Amino acid sequence: MKGIGELLEGVIAYTRRHFKRLDRLERDSFILDSNLASMLVIEPEGNEEKFENKDATLSTAVDSEQLSEIAPMEQDQHHADIKEKIIQKAKISYINRCRR
Repeated sequence: MKGIGELLEGVIAYTRRHFKRLDRLERDSFILDSNLASMLVIEPEGNEEKFENKDATLSTAVDSEQLSEIAPMEQDQHHADIKEKIIQKAKISYINRCRR
């Protein structure tokens, strides 16, 4: 078949160009996923009661001068929980992308 070599070279170049584009899009989507996961500071609905109970605990702690001990510990735990959620979502996102 005449000209098949030229045709295949064109198809190979076309394929490489689109694979590079797909790789770039995949990397960009990972950055987007990472940024969205890092924005998990917004609590889901339904946690209002939990925070009201914390406020009551903190008010009691102020009266007994324990606020300085409780608040940093709760903040550290909250930050650790958020960090763990971000890491887990990033891992899941990465695994899902690798399976494709």
